[in-house]
Amino acid sequence: MNRNRSLFRLPHHDGSELYLSTSSPELGEYVTFRFRAAEEFPIKEAVLRIYHDGEPRFFPMVRTADLPRGLQEQWWSVDAPIINRKTSYRFLLIDGDRYRWLTARGVQDHDVTSAEDFQLLAMREYPRWIRRSVFYQIFPTSNSLRCGNILVGSVAPS
Repeated sequence: MNRNRSLFRLPHHDGSELYLSTSSPELGEYVTFRFRAAEEFPIKEAVLRIYHDGEPRFFPMVRTADLPRGLQEQWWSVDAPIINRKTSYRFLLIDGDRYRWLTARGVQDHDVTSAEDFQLLAMREYPRWIRRSVFYQIFPTSNSLRCGNILVGSVAPS
């Protein structure tokens, strides 16, 4: 199997709207967390681990059964409450005696620090127009700013 094809086998979650019911939850709101993997990837059970107030909490996930015909994937999901402004989370993938973690860094076959967890921030959603906009930041290349022949301002050299 070539390398590109093998990447599609691995479980995936990226925090986008496809994998979270909302990217800007309010405190106390329940969010649906999802991940997907190739059908042949061995997962018997999946568990979402979230840190609430510095303590790990575990939420058993269910495998989604209503997939379009011919789709060679498995999807897992669970609803969990958002208690903290910053929520760190990861997924525990269990296959018999073997376990793996799905973190923001990818699939790990050993326990890793929370620095590699996904993050969800409970905050207001950005205005919709931001997604359709382009932002530019202009850096002057000289010590003075000119508009044609007019000196607009001067910057003292450092």
